[in-house]
Parts: sequence; C-alpha cells; structure tokens
Amino acid sequence: LICVDLRSLAPNQNIELGVINGVVGKLTIEESKKAVPTNTLLPTIVGLKSGDTQTEFYKYMTSQKLVSKYCSRIRDSERIFVPIYLALHVALMVVDIKIREVAIWDSYKKHTNTPDLEAKAKQIVTMLDVLFGKDFSGILDDDHPFQHFPIQFVVEAPQQSNDDDSGMFVVKLMKGATSLDKAA
Repeated sequence: LICVDLRSLAPNQNIELGVINGVVGKLTIEESKKAVPTNTLLPTIVGLKSGDTQTEFYKYMTSQKLVSKYCSRIRDSERIFVPIYLALHVALMVVDIKIREVAIWDSYKKHTNTPDLEAKAKQIVTMLDVLFGKDFSGILDDDHPFQHFPIQFVVEAPQQSNDDDSGMFVVKLMKGATSLDKAA
C-alpha cells in the first residue's frame, strides 16, 4: 500500500503506521506551502514524542528542523491538527485558535479509553505551548495559551466499524480539513 492508494481506500483495509506517517507528512508539507494556510498540519511525530520531557521534545523538534519545516507560518493558522496515538489507535486533535478550543475527533469511541486519550491530548497541548506559545504573543493571552483551551470530544465524529480504520479516518479528516467547519 502506497500513499497514492489512500485515494481509493475503503473500510476494513489495515493500513500500516508507516503509511499513515507518510501520508500525514505529505499533507503537512502541502498545507504549509499554500499561499495563505489557515491550517497547520503537524506530522505524526509530534503526537508520538509528546511523552518525552519538554526539554527532550524541544531538542528533538528543533534538531530535526521540524518546526521550521512544517510550522514557519503557524502564526497565520486558525487551526493546528495533530494525530494522537494511543496504543493501536489514532485519533485527531484539532486546536482551534480562533475559538480557543481543542477538539478530539475519535472514530472508535466505543473502544477508546477517554481518560487516556484526554491525558495524551493534554500532554500534546503542553508541548504545543513549548514549541509555539511565544509565537502567539499578542494574539493569545500568555506564553502558554493552549493549556487554557478546553478539550472537547466531537460527538458527531464519524465512527469506524472495525479495529483497523482509525488511521484512515485521521488521514481523511486532515485531508478534508475545511469540512470540519461544516461538521462541527
């Protein structure tokens, strides 16, 4: 399965994590190249590395040039999209800067441990403050603005019918980022 195959994916196709990472990376780069990006799509590594200490996380992100590569225009963004990994499941976290809220899009709610997912989202929000808090100085209230945003679970999130499709749902939601405005 390669990135091009994702255009014709159907439910019940098990997608390897490496493919999801590749597609999310491609979407992230495409969005960052737009003339006026309203969304910042972060690579999957942000969610995976969020369990590190703040210092380790910041060193990794800057040493790999991930901030400059994907987020050079973050101040222009209205939303930040971050895939969240929880065991063998992937959900999507959307930080809406305009309305100052964090939304969790979980396609497998009946099997997800909500407190674990919320705790992981809080870890990621803390790391976003470490990376970008100062970039929003003058726009948001302080140097750690995202920690003050309430975390909401999207009730109307589309649901998968099996154990394998969470990555596909995250990719489709990131790819159709503007459709989130209509669905929310």
